[in-house]
Amino acid sequence: MSKAWKWITDSYHYKIVLLVVTFLYVFPFAMGISGQLLKVFLLWGLVVTAVTAFRDRTIHKSKFYLSLFVFLGASLIGVVANYSQNFSRNLIDWFYLIVFLFLFMYVSPDQSKEKIKEELSVLSSVFIFLSFLFSFLSFLIFMTNVEMTYTVDGRDYWIGVFENRLFGIFGNPNTGALISFLSIVASFVILTLSQKNKSLSATKEKSPFEKFTIFNILLQFIVLYLSNSRSVMVALIVFVLVFLFFYGIHYLVHTIQKKRVKVLSMMLILLLGASTVVGSERIIKTGVSYLPAGLAYVQESLNLKSLTNILDPEEKKQFKPVETDREYLTEDVSNGRFVIWTAGFKVASQNIMTGVGNANVLEEVKPHLSKQFLRATPKMASNMHNIYLQILVSGGILPLLAFIGFFLLVILTGFQFLWKKRATKQDFLLPSILFSLLASLMVENLFDSLLVGFMFLFVVFIFWTYLGYFLAWVRQDKEAEPSEEDTVSHQ
Repeated sequence: MSKAWKWITDSYHYKIVLLVVTFLYVFPFAMGISGQLLKVFLLWGLVVTAVTAFRDRTIHKSKFYLSLFVFLGASLIGVVANYSQNFSRNLIDWFYLIVFLFLFMYVSPDQSKEKIKEELSVLSSVFIFLSFLFSFLSFLIFMTNVEMTYTVDGRDYWIGVFENRLFGIFGNPNTGALISFLSIVASFVILTLSQKNKSLSATKEKSPFEKFTIFNILLQFIVLYLSNSRSVMVALIVFVLVFLFFYGIHYLVHTIQKKRVKVLSMMLILLLGASTVVGSERIIKTGVSYLPAGLAYVQESLNLKSLTNILDPEEKKQFKPVETDREYLTEDVSNGRFVIWTAGFKVASQNIMTGVGNANVLEEVKPHLSKQFLRATPKMASNMHNIYLQILVSGGILPLLAFIGFFLLVILTGFQFLWKKRATKQDFLLPSILFSLLASLMVENLFDSLLVGFMFLFVVFIFWTYLGYFLAWVRQDKEAEPSEEDTVSHQ
């Protein structure tokens, strides 16, 4: 019984099981099931949270947890202040916030770097396997030009390619793009950990899983680019730039003595990095645009029953590519964001101290939206498409300031750690990849609300979990550094 209880109340085991459930949440047709499962996970998570807080009496000493508690406390003020409207729903959302942020970020203070690598490897591998499965299915849908719609709670969802964007099986191209982006980063985490293990072994040959991981990276880039998600492209570019900045300082321009030449060299490296991302998008999209026609041509040549309907029989021999550049049906380049942001700021200005409550956002914003907008996208305004505005509208200025303060603390810690880091390249890669992901998602959330709540629960999971391991890595590294007294004694 004691072993079972220890397993059930272990935050790491909780994360593994919940990670699988977060993928159910991305499918509109599974929201009913996943919603019920999340209620079970809320109760389980509250138990794990209480047990973890009891076992680890050092949590209150962490400046990161203290700042996070300030955010949670400020959010609770907003919940109480809006008790007259959806109080129970807002309170439940607040409990979810405690469980997700606390447990996802939690790593035992006595966790060694080897244990951190082990857990990161398992969680990243699970994410890679699941994302590969769903992205591969989406790619097959692109190849075979499957197109269909289904309705959930009165809202239509697409499967296939619409507006020249790959919706795949997710019903939302941004979902597929985000999963692909995170899967790419998780793959680099795995490859980095694999290289570290290889340095300790005699063999240098890539394992089957490493080969699979490389193939997964290629697949995810294809799906990401076909999704035509501008916000995820921003995240990808920021990730590359942040990583190249620190990597370049330590391993590319570190031998250059002249400051001006070093700065110009770094600017060139960053420019090449951004250009490579943009250029690879065009190359990959152009290349894969011929694949559906190629499949149809092979089927025609083999006298097989065609699985595609993108070309009529007279055109198949022309090997005509499909259109992969995003089609804009309106003149609003923000895709509704400007309208939502304007309405959100109006609501926030009227409720600046306590917000309106997370469950009340849509109803409070509706009066500031046109009837035409509401008819076209009736529930879109429940998501402010900006995490900082989302927190301001739902909780008020105090949670927003606490949230921004927490992020600034993370950024400052990460910058100081990576700037001063003087270790082997392999030891440098893992924390730099993790921090680059954190920075990219902070910037991407200027256009989405993904880091708190249920909009994209798998993003909440990856962000706060990877953040926890990054901070644990920094803590372990600092504890391993010799103190000044030790340094003097050795001298």
